[in-house]
Amino acid sequence: MQTLNLTYSQSAGILKYTRPAGLDTKDIPQNKNYLMKKVGYYYSEKNFVEALQKELTIEPYCRHPASYIMEAADDISYCLADIEDAVEKDIISTELLCEKLKLSYKKVLINLLIDDTQHQNFVDKAVDYALERAQAQPYNFNSEFFIYLRVALLHPLVNHAAKRFIENIEPIYHGDFNQALLEDRSHLHAVTKTLKQVALEHVFSNKEVEKLELQGYRIINGLLDCYKPLLLLNKDDFKRALNGDSRLLIESRLVKKLSKKHLNSYQHAIDAMQEEPDHFAAYEFYYRCRLIQDYISGMTDQFAYDEYRSLMVID
Repeated sequence: MQTLNLTYSQSAGILKYTRPAGLDTKDIPQNKNYLMKKVGYYYSEKNFVEALQKELTIEPYCRHPASYIMEAADDISYCLADIEDAVEKDIISTELLCEKLKLSYKKVLINLLIDDTQHQNFVDKAVDYALERAQAQPYNFNSEFFIYLRVALLHPLVNHAAKRFIENIEPIYHGDFNQALLEDRSHLHAVTKTLKQVALEHVFSNKEVEKLELQGYRIINGLLDCYKPLLLLNKDDFKRALNGDSRLLIESRLVKKLSKKHLNSYQHAIDAMQEEPDHFAAYEFYYRCRLIQDYISGMTDQFAYDEYRSLMVID
């Protein structure tokens, strides 16, 4: 419901998955099962996406070519960033990280059934190279280590993604290439899986990290509970709350806390439905849920924490 002010090409470039909300998984075409493995956009964006596809001549359930690049860039950027943050925060030591990277890579090669003797020691060499260069600058060891680890691991991933893009340019141009550029059961595919696996097992499973996740879960659920009274109203009473009806003591005050831009988006969606009165109440409730969901999901961590403490009356 809340749409960024982007061109069609920019919007298409960040549309990673092409499955519309509400489409049953059994109705997903087998030749697009990767492109549609997750929901890509809400029902409220359906008309926008259809207009985008028509304007850019993109077939239904297909991607824009730039989205393949965006997906690869996202994986390359973040697969090491989380691990680097963990080292900086003393969640895992550089020494233990090196050990786990080497061990995990060998396991991933086996699990992916990759028989590539030429690259069996690819991660070992990259890690040892980064360690050697970092030891020459001991006063800034961790920073230097990750600079050279990125050079050794991520630069080849960039080149590999570019090579795969060129080799598959025809289906990518038409948007029906049913794979990620970096998921081809190569040794570089194993590198990305290794980085993600190490992060999952040794970073995100850390007690302090899990505690933050639990706190975030409680804050989000607490905020949703606080705004629940707005969802218990019928459409006419909610309209009165929007207009500041003082008889709706709690609800009229909750409305005032909502962002103006989200309220404007809700009103725009409701006004657009006036021409289609069938099932108006159901669709109005859908956009009201989106109003609250978009407002909360758009909060920064700190703002959500402050809002939670404020509404829960926590000093």
